[in-house]
Amino acid sequence: MKRQLKNSIVLIVAVIMISCKPKASFTVDSTVYAPGELVNLKNTSSRGNKYEWTFPDGSKSSSKNPIYIVPSTQPIGSTLTIKLRVKYLISSDEASTTISVGGTGNLTFYAGNQANKTVTVDGNLSGYISSFSAQPACGDSWNANFTLPVGQHTYKVYSGANIVGSGTVTITKGTCTLRAV
Repeated sequence: MKRQLKNSIVLIVAVIMISCKPKASFTVDSTVYAPGELVNLKNTSSRGNKYEWTFPDGSKSSSKNPIYIVPSTQPIGSTLTIKLRVKYLISSDEASTTISVGGTGNLTFYAGNQANKTVTVDGNLSGYISSFSAQPACGDSWNANFTLPVGQHTYKVYSGANIVGSGTVTITKGTCTLRAV
């Protein structure tokens, strides 16, 4: 009788442990982030009461929904893996996701004083400004429009064969930069 009771208790505890096993899961706002951008991590795990996040640089967090900042020096085109370990009693589960570092933004060059200019970006992309525009909208068809990866880009402006301007511009993910030339 004692042995049956002991076996029954062990069985009940085992069933409880199995049914209480946590399931780790989380979401991120995007799969592509720019250097310096915040990654909001939303914990969607079930049956967990302790959380251990491991970030690409080896740092950890025990918050339920932490924020991670992509390092400003992270190379464009690289990937980062974020891991979550969820615990409940003696059981645990793990989940991970990989995000990419990159993104694009838009750049519109417009003629602030004289049209008929050609613009080259990074030495190989070119666009033509056909009309003067005092206050253009991003992407207006008579301007030189580019979609570029985030980061620094160089440009040159030509009137005929003569270089009439040059410089650098920083592209930010998801934004449009207007530049008068």
